[in-house]
Amino acid sequence: GHNRVLKAKGLSAIMPLPKPLKDFKLTFYHPHIGAIDVTADTLTLGLKLHENDRALDIYAFEMTQIDPGKKLVDGFPQHIDHIRGELSLAGRMRLDLPLDQVVTQWYESSGSADIALLSIKWGELQVDTNGTLSLDESLQPLAAFSAEIYGLDEILNKLESLGYIHQNLLPLLKTSLSFLRESKEGEEKTSKTLYHKIGITLQDSDVLIGSIPILKLPAINWSKVGD
Repeated sequence: GHNRVLKAKGLSAIMPLPKPLKDFKLTFYHPHIGAIDVTADTLTLGLKLHENDRALDIYAFEMTQIDPGKKLVDGFPQHIDHIRGELSLAGRMRLDLPLDQVVTQWYESSGSADIALLSIKWGELQVDTNGTLSLDESLQPLAAFSAEIYGLDEILNKLESLGYIHQNLLPLLKTSLSFLRESKEGEEKTSKTLYHKIGITLQDSDVLIGSIPILKLPAINWSKVGD
């Protein structure tokens, strides 16, 4: 069997989990993630182990009613309704090392994440995506996603009002995105069912919707994140 270790403050458990393992879930109620000062109603971690080592194991997570501790965007609810995801990882990742060493080793072993699902629901905004994530030679994230976004116009307006998007760029961005508006087959075209189907990429700390850069993210210093 394969041992999987769960560690928490004052708790250590070793559980032999047989392969294949169809579905394993562990739910924490009212968790507090001290490193980033985030609380939630529930945190569920899931694991599906494949029969052989050539196939990647699948990891799943879901957090509900997330309170990030501070106001993220004016005009949006304090609580994020849910964040859920399902992913598989390639490359070596030793979680017993400091974070900067974990990231370096993952990059050097051609590490990548295949994200089958990443879904965020936050007020009127809902984003359902899938794609891949890796690191560049500076250990900064590289990502390419296909996304269905409900409520995109609202979030763009809020980002522009907060100064994240230049006001001269917003009309161009909305015009370009209007061609990407779709609705689910058989549904009436209302604000609740209309969505944008777009590509989102992250490269050189630039977030691009389609081919238009909308955000410049600060570089990540992994040694400080791990403190």
